[in-house]
Amino acid sequence: MPVVEIAVWTPSEAFEDDKSIINPALDFLKNTDGCKAVYSGFAEEENTYFLFLVWETLQHHQNLIAHPEYPHVTHVVPTIGAGGIKMNHVEFNKDFIPAVSAPSTEILEMALKEGKTKGELYTLLGLISSSIDEGNIPEYNPATFGPTVEDSTKFYLTAGWKSSAFHLKAVEEPERVAAILKLREIVDYKLVHVNFTKR
Repeated sequence: MPVVEIAVWTPSEAFEDDKSIINPALDFLKNTDGCKAVYSGFAEEENTYFLFLVWETLQHHQNLIAHPEYPHVTHVVPTIGAGGIKMNHVEFNKDFIPAVSAPSTEILEMALKEGKTKGELYTLLGLISSSIDEGNIPEYNPATFGPTVEDSTKFYLTAGWKSSAFHLKAVEEPERVAAILKLREIVDYKLVHVNFTKR
């Protein structure tokens, strides 16, 4: 199963002024050994940029990190603003490509609360996903989720929607509201929506 690198950062002023300055970095990464796909886009809810890199293996990314001129060799540095870059690697439970190929991708970053377990989380996420799947919503691409390599108590979920507004309306159904309230008992989470472009 491929490993997905999720990199997130606040854009630099230069990046905000000229969105094309990311292009050399995206081209470089796309052509790096072991990189299978590059997806990128801005969050709707906040001023952050998301980069999803699909690596054949974690080792392929580690080989890039070991380059003596990393990270400058990637051409990403001029686009990074205050706070630097946050990076995690995730092995999703199934193919996440349908989610990032949708017009709006839900990204849910979760951290287990004290005393809660991965099993509890996965059971609940499975129920939420099944509820939406069984609702036969054609404007929805199934959710996929997985833990980060860096921290086994942190997880990412992605799901595809025709729009963020449609997503927020869809989860207003009573059974989904109850499940989301239960989710809040298990994890602390942050939700954003990104319109991804494949390089």
